[in-house]
Amino acid sequence: MTSHPNRSRRTWQSGDTVYLRDESDLGEERVRQFWVPPGGGYVRETDDEHPGTLGQQVCDLLSSRGPTLWTSPDGLIALIRLEYRRALSAERRWK
Repeated sequence: MTSHPNRSRRTWQSGDTVYLRDESDLGEERVRQFWVPPGGGYVRETDDEHPGTLGQQVCDLLSSRGPTLWTSPDGLIALIRLEYRRALSAERRWK
């Protein structure tokens, strides 16, 4: 995985959920949770503010706009890592 200056990140999988921890250089940390249905489908992100819901569909660069991401449960962690790297790369281009 490529490195981004002043930022550490980690992804891990527990059951059908993939977690992404991102720390900024300001020390702000957040953990995002992603999942797909057992047979594959759209990637969804759950959060503590909306318990009991399916969660929002996730798009390119792990954003809420653009083409919706789709994968199987086996491919979820690789897709999240790829889209996160793409998001960091896009962020660097705009700075």
